[in-house]
This record gives sequence, C-alpha cells and structure tokens, in this order.
Amino acid sequence: MKESLGQISSEDTAEDDNRELHSDDGMDGAFCWFDYQSLKLTYAGAKTPIFLLEQGADEVHTLDGNKKGVGYVGTPLDYRWDNRTIKLKPGTRLYISTDGIIDQIGGPKRICYGKKRLKEQILKHRHQPMAQQRVSLIDAFLKWQGDNSRRDDVSLFGVHLA
Repeated sequence: MKESLGQISSEDTAEDDNRELHSDDGMDGAFCWFDYQSLKLTYAGAKTPIFLLEQGADEVHTLDGNKKGVGYVGTPLDYRWDNRTIKLKPGTRLYISTDGIIDQIGGPKRICYGKKRLKEQILKHRHQPMAQQRVSLIDAFLKWQGDNSRRDDVSLFGVHLA
C-alpha cells in the first residue's frame, strides 16, 4: 500500500522538474485490504481516517491516516504512508469518508460538518440496516448543508462485517 500511494504521487509528478512552478493539487485517500479468514484489516491513509463501530459499542473509533496527502508540493516524492493492521470483530461497521463531508459548511453557525458530527450520526443510526443508514446519513448531511454550496466531492463508504 505504501508503494501504491507513493507510485500515484511520483507518476503524477515524474515530469515536474520544478514542482513550485506548478499548482499544489493533490488528493487525500485510503487503501484497505481485508482478509475475511483472519478478520484483519490493513489500511494506509493519506489524510483520510477510517471510522469503526463495533457491534454493541456506544462509541465510534477513529483510525487516522498519515498527515500527508498525495501529490502536494509539501509531500516528498519518496514519502511512504504507514500500513496499519488491526483485527476486527464480527459485526463491526467500517466507514471511510472523503474530506468533502468533513469540510462541508452548514448548520446555523455555518461551520464545518466535522468528524465529530459524522461520528454522532453514525452512532445515532447504528441499529439501522446499512441501506437505511445510507438514507439517514445522507439526509442528515443535506440538512446540515442547507442552502450552502457544496465545497468538494462528497463520498461515504460503509460496510458491515456480518
């Protein structure tokens, strides 16, 4: 995984002899590999966390990625993202969100949606089947956004390890 994220970065900038002359475009992202037999998840994240909710739990845990994005001027071309391997329990729900959800302005004070609010919504709807939870999480996000313009791409991936 480390090589995958680094390869994206180096391929995108291989022709750039002077990176400062170009825009500082990059991306955040996550790579996950899951072994169903051992229930082990290996994760590498570029400024992208994974949210985990174990069955019966009353708290959503965050597994943070590295603080460096892919392809930005401030990220060295040879930067290697950490692989993190954890054993999950059956019934765990796993979520990965783009920063567009986290950074979306909304609500009465026009502030970011934030990780805390997303985790609260996941917890609030944890007993719903994933298909219904999808609808509930989208509704909560759109209500928060209100008539504020969308700032970025918005994606949320969720899976239930039944």
